[in-house]
Amino acid sequence: MKQNHSDEIEKEIDLLSYFLVVLRYWWIIAPITALGGVAAYFLAQALPPKFEADCRFEIIQNKVSQLSEDVDDKALNAVKSRKYSLLDRHIVLLKSEKLNKSVEKVILNNFPDLRELKLLKKKIFEVEITPVKGAAQSMLDISIVSPDVSASKEYLLKLLGEYAKMRVEENRLTTETTRLALENEEKSIDTKIKKQSDFILDYKIDNNYVFMSTKNEFDKEYISELFSKSNQKKLQLGVLEANIDELELSNMEDSKFSSVIDALMSIQGDQKSEFVFKDVSEWKSRQVILGSYIAEYDILLEKFKPGHPNMEELQKKIDIITKEIQAYRKNIVRLIKSRVETLKVEYKSYIARAIELEKTFANSGVLINEIESLEGRLDQLNELKSNIRSKLILLNENVDDKYITRIIREPFAEENPVFPSIPKFTLAGALLFNLASSFLVIILFYGKSKRYNFAKVINDYQAPILSVIPKFASSLAKKNPQFLNELPKNSVLAESYRSLRLNIEQKSSGKLIMFTSFGPAEGKTTTSLNTALCCAWTDKKILLIDADFRRSTLRKSFPEMPHKGLLDFLKSDDHDIEDYIISKASGKMDYLPAGNNDEYVTELLDGKKMETLLTHLRNTYDLVIFDTAPAVRVVDTVHLAEKTDGTIIVARMGRTYPKDVEATLNRLPKDKVVGIVMNDFKQSDLKFTSQSENNAYGSNAYAYSYNSYSTYKDSY
Repeated sequence: MKQNHSDEIEKEIDLLSYFLVVLRYWWIIAPITALGGVAAYFLAQALPPKFEADCRFEIIQNKVSQLSEDVDDKALNAVKSRKYSLLDRHIVLLKSEKLNKSVEKVILNNFPDLRELKLLKKKIFEVEITPVKGAAQSMLDISIVSPDVSASKEYLLKLLGEYAKMRVEENRLTTETTRLALENEEKSIDTKIKKQSDFILDYKIDNNYVFMSTKNEFDKEYISELFSKSNQKKLQLGVLEANIDELELSNMEDSKFSSVIDALMSIQGDQKSEFVFKDVSEWKSRQVILGSYIAEYDILLEKFKPGHPNMEELQKKIDIITKEIQAYRKNIVRLIKSRVETLKVEYKSYIARAIELEKTFANSGVLINEIESLEGRLDQLNELKSNIRSKLILLNENVDDKYITRIIREPFAEENPVFPSIPKFTLAGALLFNLASSFLVIILFYGKSKRYNFAKVINDYQAPILSVIPKFASSLAKKNPQFLNELPKNSVLAESYRSLRLNIEQKSSGKLIMFTSFGPAEGKTTTSLNTALCCAWTDKKILLIDADFRRSTLRKSFPEMPHKGLLDFLKSDDHDIEDYIISKASGKMDYLPAGNNDEYVTELLDGKKMETLLTHLRNTYDLVIFDTAPAVRVVDTVHLAEKTDGTIIVARMGRTYPKDVEATLNRLPKDKVVGIVMNDFKQSDLKFTSQSENNAYGSNAYAYSYNSYSTYKDSY
């Protein structure tokens, strides 16, 4: 229930987020909505108007109409099973092409202006007929829509008049046909009734029907009694067989054995005296004696030791009575098995006698069933004859119109056009443009928000957000790559790197930390450098290593420094690492260049010399930061990640997709991922993150970092 409640809350939050997005971009949606309303308004003004005339018409169908509609020369018996609405036929006739063509011809003669539309092959008159709700079997609402209000009303009046004439004429033509069909059918049924009656009488005489029917009733009662007895035996047999295996268990407790035996005895009824009643009684009496012996033994045990003569004698009695109980118990089980075999024989005997008896009267049963079937057919013929006679009487009494008709609501034509409705058109246009623009805004907004929604990746891989780095002017880094040292130490940018430094100390137990990313230009090198500079503000000994051997960009931050570095050390045999480390390259921070590129970079990183170097660095420095190549594109980074103590992934806001971060995480050792740094954060990014990330993380550091920089503008 808690999970369902949580899901409902999440759905409500999602719906609210959509609404908030629409409100945020009202300045786009509102003009588009107004434009849609104006366009629909002018479209409604340009469309040709249509006027409607309507009335309510009642048609009550009498019995003669049912007669005429139901009679069919080919299949009169199908009348009983046919179900339809009483007004369906009238709706079809009122909308029929034959009737409406004649009415339309007259109206066009009276309204010559409408003929031009007819020549353009446009539908001039629209006829709509619907049953009235609550009176669907008797009333119709009839409406006529046309470009002329007077023509609509006149068309409606003409349609009702022509339809009344059509009904009367139809009744005259069908009445005589119906009468002849009913009379012919009555004669045919009389012949069938006589033939059926004679056949039944001859059949009864030829098959000795009176004797066979009496014998059949007696046999049925006797067979029923045999099946009843067989069912009783089957019930007893089922209970015994269900419990016999359990009774044979030697380790079954006496109390449970007794309860099962009592249950079995209860189903035997009056037969328990000839079953195992005596053995059960003896078994139970010895259980009582055994209980008294055991109680006496426990009392004497307080006075004598088990080896005392009195105790030994009593123990013998206990052993004897125990063996007697076991013997009676085995005998009881044997008698139950014997009873099971007896019940099987009795059950099969009853079934065999019943089946044998059924064979003796099978022929009589077939005879009786055949007689009943023949008599049923005769009853149907008599009933059908009675129905036809009643219809003939009604037909002779009614020779006029088959329907009682009247107008409930007089034909009335609206002066205002029913189409187009300018308010409805305007509202519909505004609503359509509003929905379309809102949908487009939501699609575009959430399409871009996917770039900022790292909730699933963070939760699935347990990789927290370590820090969110604000965007700063690229010109600062170009003028001075180490500009972070020149900024005020209480600036937003400095605080963001302090937050990263603190999270590294808390979440990583090692000293060798590697920075990587999915691809180039995501701020990995800048983040590595600034993190090292920030860490160097403390009294700790910091080393920054350029480990991007394929495309080193960190060397641009130290243009005056030598280029020989890590790779040169790994290839040489006569130099120490201190020969390549540049001490205090920036403040207290030491720097180790990447060195000259080599085609065997991966092999050098996997060598023993690299292992020895990493051990030396752990003992020498408090923190060593590696700036590496993108993990997905370069295998060197993966090998280095397996040797260092922790890996931090740098993602650039709006450029790095969640799937890119996921691909990077899948490339690296899972147990060494410290977390993710979100780089290049801008104030405008808040609108793409507050809807999804805050809801997704709650108090998570990611959302916290966003809120912390919500007032960030120009200062660094």
